[in-house]
Amino acid sequence: MIIRKIALKHFTGFVFLIAMIPAGAFGQADKMGETEKQSKLYNRAIEAFLKGVYQRNKTIYDTVFVLLRKNGQPDDFPDVSLEESIGRTHIRKIAPTVPEIKSKKLNKRIYINLIGWIQKENADFMVVVFSNGFSHQYDYSVSFKWNKSKGVSELVKSQYMDVGK
Repeated sequence: MIIRKIALKHFTGFVFLIAMIPAGAFGQADKMGETEKQSKLYNRAIEAFLKGVYQRNKTIYDTVFVLLRKNGQPDDFPDVSLEESIGRTHIRKIAPTVPEIKSKKLNKRIYINLIGWIQKENADFMVVVFSNGFSHQYDYSVSFKWNKSKGVSELVKSQYMDVGK
């Protein structure tokens, strides 16, 4: 407030610039908090997926490969930090071209495309599971709701969806 009064009194031509600097600084700090929150939600979605798949058919993954799809679209994979492992499963981010290249050598790998929609009060995720050659295996949805009183997100629903081969 003091800076603005001085700026208005002495530098009227720079008022806009000075007023924008604190807003940008707050925006960056807030964005960092949002990225951290998104990272936690993405990690929890992977964890819910791994638990759900195990409960359904006792599948245990040694490594889950998450595709870092960046096509300049709203549903591109965000810049979030994923844990190196969740439980005993390793998590690896890979470029979308890797499955095509690796399929020639290792034809039994499974890859996931993790798509998230995070809003203020809830977060929904779709895990699209496919094998080499981009053969669609199944989908798994995960939903969280923000519990304001506890200050945490709670798992609302996780569901396996067969693609009906």
